[in-house]
Amino acid sequence: MYSSNNLETGSIGLNKFGNATISPVYSVFMVNGNSDFIAGLATTHRFIYEMIRFRQGVVYGQWRIHESDFLKIKYYIPQVLEQEKIGNVLSELDRTITLHDRKLKLLRSMKKALLQKMFI
Repeated sequence: MYSSNNLETGSIGLNKFGNATISPVYSVFMVNGNSDFIAGLATTHRFIYEMIRFRQGVVYGQWRIHESDFLKIKYYIPQVLEQEKIGNVLSELDRTITLHDRKLKLLRSMKKALLQKMFI
């Protein structure tokens, strides 16, 4: 799904919470292929550059990309089996990053607590 405004700031993503998405704000598409691969592809600088070529409007930050233009973007993608492999790697990287972020947050919290105890 994507918001037709402000694609440069990351308003494109994948629904990982169920099989349906209904939104009056976002355009929603079904993908043919591995959804993790397509989601990773859709957030690359190159793909966003391709989308930005179609933006319209006069107010900075309020440019719009119509669905019909979005669907005109041509992109070469590998076969589904390779998409699945790449998608799995991207998903595993996301999980690893999330775990490291949690660990970092915990360590910062511990550091703060230890520093507070040290100066009491």
